[in-house]
Amino acid sequence: MLTERRSVREFTAAALPEGDLRAALEAAVWAPNHRRTEPWRFVFARGEAQRNLAACAGRLKQASHPRPESPEAASVGERARAEMENAAALLVVVQRVASDRFIAEEDYAACVLAADHALLALWARGIGGRWNTGGVTRDAEAHRILGIEAGERLVVLCPLGVPAQVPPRPAPQAAADRTTWLS
Repeated sequence: MLTERRSVREFTAAALPEGDLRAALEAAVWAPNHRRTEPWRFVFARGEAQRNLAACAGRLKQASHPRPESPEAASVGERARAEMENAAALLVVVQRVASDRFIAEEDYAACVLAADHALLALWARGIGGRWNTGGVTRDAEAHRILGIEAGERLVVLCPLGVPAQVPPRPAPQAAADRTTWLS
């Protein structure tokens, strides 16, 4: 299953069973977290919140283009908006940021693992998603829409849905090519 999971950008119109979403969150909270801080909280965005986030993502994508006023930039922004809006839901993982920078770093890693656990649990149920840590995760308007508060960090935003197609992925570099064995 781990090697079969893909980042999905195109979804069918199928709704996601709430039970599958809840089961994914139950898997997420089993992510390792040093000191058992459980620094995460989860937000599912649908409806108006999802449309507003999609519009925000589209504007940001267009604005980050080298020529933001160009037709090409408008097209890139529209693709980003449509991709997020056409998902069945958006899963957002939020970190409660500790005042100690080392704990905050460990907690960030725990939130990343929680998101991965959720995506893998969803994949096992036929639901795809895509990891998004782009500009929308750092945008004040997106934070307002999602109710991100002071002392919190939006770690990842994942569009979710039943895959319209599963994209191919080239095999990664072999682990042996990146491994040093010390004695």
